[in-house]
Formats: sequence, structure tokens, C-alpha cells
Amino acid sequence: MSNQIHEKIQLVKDELRGKNTKINTRKKEFESLIDIQKKEVEKILLEMKPIIDHIKGKELTFKNKKLNLGSIDGPVVGVDVGLEEMYVLSSNGNINGFNMYSKELTTPNIKLDNFLSDHPLDTLLESLFETLEIQDRVLEYYQNKIEEAKTTIKKYNISL
Repeated sequence: MSNQIHEKIQLVKDELRGKNTKINTRKKEFESLIDIQKKEVEKILLEMKPIIDHIKGKELTFKNKKLNLGSIDGPVVGVDVGLEEMYVLSSNGNINGFNMYSKELTTPNIKLDNFLSDHPLDTLLESLFETLEIQDRVLEYYQNKIEEAKTTIKKYNISL
């Protein structure tokens, strides 16, 4: 057994430099891809800033259907269930972590590139796209409430 261990140790020692080079190459490639993602998100955010600010100003809920979470502070772009933390994107590009239950701020000012290194771009983009539908969802909600109220009024012969 000890011969096998010594052989494995020697093999790892022999491969240290080569693997470090590969690790550094892959790390740089990953960082480059994150930078591309970050620039695209910043471009989209710049275009969406007035929409996000308007919705936030009206205190409408930014709902992420996939994560089943919502916030009035901005789009919910990620979650860490283990930490019980949801991540909310502000129109200026900062991401803040909030407790999923108390909504208390737990991790302020997470840089976009740091967030993208740990969380999928898909969830972030889907949440931004859902933001574009918030007013339509609110309109539908009120239309349903109006119809429900009219039905109740009619059912009990109450005059309008």
C-alpha cells in the first residue's frame, strides 16, 4: 500500500506545473466569459433602468416565477437556499442579498461579476425579462378582481 501512495505522490508532483498552467488558462477563460456576461447584463440594465425605477417607485412586486420569490426592491435574480438568501438586482447594477423570509438586507453591494461567477446567467436574464411583464400581470390581476366584484354585486342584486 505505501508503494502505491508514494507512486501517486510522485505522479502528482510531476504534474504540478503542467496542471497549474491548465488551471490558470481555464480560470482566465472563465473570467473572460464572465466579463462578456457582465457587459451584456450592464447593456440590458442601462436600457431597462427607467422601467425598473418606475416599477420600484410604484412599489409593485418584482416576482420571479421560477424561484417563487418576489421583492419590491428590484428583480430577484438568484437564490441561495442554504443561506436562506435571495439576490435582488438594482437598476444601478448592484446586487443585494436579502433574507428570503424576513426580507432583511444581509449582503449589500455584491458586484455583478462576482455574482455571475457563482450564479447562472439564465436566472438573472429570465428575471429581467419577467420585469417587462409586471404591468400586464397587475392589469390582469385588477381585471380579475373587477369581474369578481361585479359577479358578486350581480349575484346579490346590488345596483351599481
